[in-house]
Amino acid sequence: MGVTESGEMNGPSPLVSVIVPCFNEQDNIETCVDQVGQALKSAGIPHEVLLVNDGSTDETLERAIALLTSVSSLRVLDLGENCGKAVALREGLLRARGEIVAFFDADLQYSPKDLVTMIDRLNEGPDFVNGTRDYNGYGVSRTAFSRLYNRVLRFVFRMELNLNLLAHVPFESMRHNYGSAKNASS
Repeated sequence: MGVTESGEMNGPSPLVSVIVPCFNEQDNIETCVDQVGQALKSAGIPHEVLLVNDGSTDETLERAIALLTSVSSLRVLDLGENCGKAVALREGLLRARGEIVAFFDADLQYSPKDLVTMIDRLNEGPDFVNGTRDYNGYGVSRTAFSRLYNRVLRFVFRMELNLNLLAHVPFESMRHNYGSAKNASS
């Protein structure tokens, strides 16, 4: 896997790095970058958006790179091949410059304004914030899988997560520790 990066932010490090893994998201990418940027900018939160192209076969990468000319807070990583969402998130995390890191899906199934809510929660003291889904309208298998995922998170991070803390905010934000993230990949 050869990761290439496009776009370079100058100036001070952003407070928040939003990592957006992308696989065949050509129809969503411009809107996603615009809405995430507007939500954070409106809240006065210095940020960067890292789009991580995970081997898209459509025009996701080309459209992302084209955005670099008009969006100064954008960086684009290209994995060169499809490696999966976990690898895309890891590569974004390793290159994130912000003190806080958030993961966000490119398809905009969640509101970018919820990122601001999660960042506000992090500023209250915890090191990790995880939202939960509203399970209304989900099938039995998807509900079971999502609940299993949350149990795995509780086990991996060895902490009790208050899964009702941020209902309807289904993504993660955490404080970024460069040393542990880089050492974990070695």
